[in-house]
Amino acid sequence: WGAQEALYAGGAFSNTQPPYAGQVVRFARAQWQPPPANAAGVLEHETQSAYSRIRVYKNGEIRTLVFVRDNGAEAWESQVDLLQPQLLRFDYLKYLFTSYLLKPRPKSMLIVGLGGGSMVHFMRHVDPEVQIDVVEIDSEIVRIAGDYFNLREIGRAHV
Repeated sequence: WGAQEALYAGGAFSNTQPPYAGQVVRFARAQWQPPPANAAGVLEHETQSAYSRIRVYKNGEIRTLVFVRDNGAEAWESQVDLLQPQLLRFDYLKYLFTSYLLKPRPKSMLIVGLGGGSMVHFMRHVDPEVQIDVVEIDSEIVRIAGDYFNLREIGRAHV
């Protein structure tokens, strides 16, 4: 896919301006690859919501939220390390927060789609003062996020 360039505006996660402020920074785009067979681990939960067939797998301390398509194919939607939930496990998520390069300390943000809540965990760790609003159409996903992905206490986040 090549590389993408961006002008670094200064201090993505701090109020200080690093020495590379104003310089061009290269961000490599992640290329999606299907996970290896059984990489998600052991099936812990399966349900059918009004919107999707949903599975939750656990492999060690890693939980994975999976949507099952009509043809049986599994689409990995979210993954959380239960010991370090603030770590973003999918590469593409790391690029979503490059907006902090342009606006280092937003007061609020909107996340569309909760999944397993990895973005909420990340933001609570990186910027605990930001007000997070999450829009999720599927109430079953909200329940699963609380039961399996430790999103019972969401601090300054509203789902």
